[in-house]
Amino acid sequence: MGKQEANLLPAFGRKRILLLADAYRELAYSFQGIDDSLSDISDRREVIYRKSLTESRKIMSLRLKELAERMEEVANESLTYIAPNARKVRILKNGLAKHGILLKEIYLLRKRKGDVRFVVTMRGQRNADYTTEDIAGVLTEIFSMPLVSAKENLFFVSDEYDTYIFESCGRYIFQTGFAVATKENERVSGDNCLIYDVTGTKRVCLLSDGAGSGENACRDSEKVLELMEKYMDTGFTLEEASAMVNGLFVARGRDNLPTLDGCIIDLVEGSICFSKYGACDSYIRRGTRAERVENKNYPLGFRLKEKLGESSDKSTVDLDDIYLRDNLYELNEGDAVLMISDGVLECYGDEKSLLQTFSKMEIKDAEEAANFLMQCTIRRCAGRIRDDMTIIVGRITSVNARHT
Repeated sequence: MGKQEANLLPAFGRKRILLLADAYRELAYSFQGIDDSLSDISDRREVIYRKSLTESRKIMSLRLKELAERMEEVANESLTYIAPNARKVRILKNGLAKHGILLKEIYLLRKRKGDVRFVVTMRGQRNADYTTEDIAGVLTEIFSMPLVSAKENLFFVSDEYDTYIFESCGRYIFQTGFAVATKENERVSGDNCLIYDVTGTKRVCLLSDGAGSGENACRDSEKVLELMEKYMDTGFTLEEASAMVNGLFVARGRDNLPTLDGCIIDLVEGSICFSKYGACDSYIRRGTRAERVENKNYPLGFRLKEKLGESSDKSTVDLDDIYLRDNLYELNEGDAVLMISDGVLECYGDEKSLLQTFSKMEIKDAEEAANFLMQCTIRRCAGRIRDDMTIIVGRITSVNARHT
């Protein structure tokens, strides 16, 4: 098998990105160089305002540095191209041709971190009856490597030559389901959730509760999820994306502060990492025992405000308090995860009652489990939905395990 290592970008492209990264870094330093002296200011309200600006500048400076670092990583990223076994390629080419798919080129792509992908250039004829998901199954069988079609791929193969990515998938499946109930007398829920696969080995669950209810709350929570998806698709980790979004909301300086409840599941390692900003605690059920995942952060964009008459050193938040404290947990086969918005907990009145229901309920299908728990919740509050409610349930199993 031939092997060749190359940079992801050509030299000219790398140079331009590195120059742009330097520009972002210089901009970050310029925020640090602003004179923040307060010695000549006597008005307390002006002091509070200036300190708020200082805090925003620190956050913006940090975010710009992170962008510069990410751009440098992309510019210097290298890939290893491997030509697959020639005999297997012939078998693949002949097999696809019988289903109207013309294979032009295929190679294996390895990143330094061990990420493995098949890159396939092909086109479909008029009689093509294979989808990209079907082709993922064929590649899996021929190369003895579990593969899935990347989410960027078209479902059907184009009638013109195009490139398609097929990614390795994990040893585990994280089945997910969600249920939503809108506050009475409101047309839309202020809660929003998003569940999707970042890659074939990473699944993300996101839940945001907008401040208040109705359309304004919905717009805020939608914006949170939109930004999170955009940053994570760009390559930021859950921790980095959460901090970026938080920084943007702090800089906006608005009073309506949405929450962020996120987790990312590694389907190779069977681990889960949480990120929480003002969200409810989550729970991991192991058998009939529930383990709490605590929220330790303020809502997105929160900053402590100085009250008149108090000492000025309480007017700002240490940056460590507003960035993510991530929580990493190992999952075992059959474990279940519960994420909720605060309307659910308010219906139960206390955590104990919620956990009794969650610990005892049968979880064979995550979607059915989420709907069942929502029905129990609504009955608990006698049908009066006084706040938006969202429930996400996830269950992990091995790829080869049969659902019982």
